[in-house]
Amino acid sequence: MVHKSRYNYPTKFHKIYYKSYNKLISSDLVKSSINKCHKLRYGEHNLSNKLVWVDPSEITQMQVECSETPFKFRHHYDRVALHAPDKARFPPNLYANVEIGGDWDMYTKPHHYDRVFSGLKQYIEDDTPLEETHYGHQYKLREDTYQSKGYKENQYKITKQLIQSVKENGIQTRYERGTLETDKPPYTKQPQHNITVNIDRNGNYIFNNTAHNRLALAKLFEVDSIPVTIVVKHKDAPNR
Repeated sequence: MVHKSRYNYPTKFHKIYYKSYNKLISSDLVKSSINKCHKLRYGEHNLSNKLVWVDPSEITQMQVECSETPFKFRHHYDRVALHAPDKARFPPNLYANVEIGGDWDMYTKPHHYDRVFSGLKQYIEDDTPLEETHYGHQYKLREDTYQSKGYKENQYKITKQLIQSVKENGIQTRYERGTLETDKPPYTKQPQHNITVNIDRNGNYIFNNTAHNRLALAKLFEVDSIPVTIVVKHKDAPNR
């Protein structure tokens, strides 16, 4: 498959639009209504309602922006991004169980280009100090930009704790970690998403750009199987 990518700088209108949009969809009622509208507009599947265990090495591509992807990383205007601005995602709580046609699944690039993955690879495999990696440098930029003393050191500490946890326990579900109630579906954002993927027209997984650290560590530590939530499925994808 030919993989496409594009980069367009946002206008002032787009900045205002996306800030307003994110504020509007903050309530559970609005999220549920939007999700129902998406299902009616595009079609639906039922794969998002349960966790699926997959080999992380099968997730070779990550989603980049196109006309169908509503969440674009470049629209985080009030922060220094850890991620490349062409990355995008289908918000799991808005697009869970939605089946979409078109060419959105052709807008991808290899996951190993992800700054989080490459930075953690430098730290774990090359013994590069975390603050000197691609990943750590962005935290330094954030601290300098926000003038928030101690920010980067706190983030380095959290990252190292996560690394140790994955070494000892593998990739646990949010239910196992106690960060998501058992009666809530896995696509719930509480406090953040787990690893989510989309399915392209050939049945392959595309990383939906959530829980970047956990997917990167699963690959670097060669974890056999990880829990993921399938969000969007291409309408021409084979049944799973």
